[in-house]
Amino acid sequence: MKFLLLVTLLTAGATAHNIRRRSLLQFHNMIQCTIPGSHPLKDYNNYGCYCGFGGSNPPVDELDCAYTTTYSYWCSENEITCSDKNNACEAFICNCDQQATICFSKAPYNKDNKGIHC
Repeated sequence: MKFLLLVTLLTAGATAHNIRRRSLLQFHNMIQCTIPGSHPLKDYNNYGCYCGFGGSNPPVDELDCAYTTTYSYWCSENEITCSDKNNACEAFICNCDQQATICFSKAPYNKDNKGIHC
């Protein structure tokens, strides 16, 4: 059920990256920007204890992290730029998600942490 909901959220409105929409979809697109050819829905949903809906317990490794709210940004040449039109809260969260996607792009992926129960 969670997987179906996530698929619905991530496929709803897959248009230009610089429009406002649900942060989970924004985060998905940012990950694809910084890790070309990646499959965030498949690879990162239900990874460790925190990635996915809810999130609980301490992260199991440096890749096990996430968040949600709406903001504007764009992707160019595998780099994320947060819009200067975001309000203070949106800018903070966009910058945070931007840093998380950079972290994702540099961190090793541990298949043993996919689907663990915390």
